[in-house]
Amino acid sequence: MTMKTTQLLFIQGAKKTGTSTLVGILNCHPELLILYESYLFRTAISKYGNQLVDEYPETRSFFKESEDIGKPYQALAAYFQRSTGHSYQYIGDKLISLDPDLTTRVGNQKTIYVMRDIRTWLGK
Repeated sequence: MTMKTTQLLFIQGAKKTGTSTLVGILNCHPELLILYESYLFRTAISKYGNQLVDEYPETRSFFKESEDIGKPYQALAAYFQRSTGHSYQYIGDKLISLDPDLTTRVGNQKTIYVMRDIRTWLGK
């Protein structure tokens, strides 16, 4: 079986900017897998990361400190291709952060930054 190259895609923004809605929409496509605040590039496993580990225990090894935050996601894509036979065109994560340096540390990725006009929050 030929390993397909999976591209990285991150959704990044502050809370309450529509990032969850965007991830839900994107994940409706069968060739996209955007995790939900799993942060594979950190050793501490988040609440949503634990859900991934509960479903796929072998993925625990992907949670480790990494300067290149894209590496663990590429490893996860390869794992899914080997174990399930499914290859994703894009894989990534929803990141709650306004720091653009977080995803620029990745070699070749796409990042969608989600913003919201503060005036729309004030109207609530």
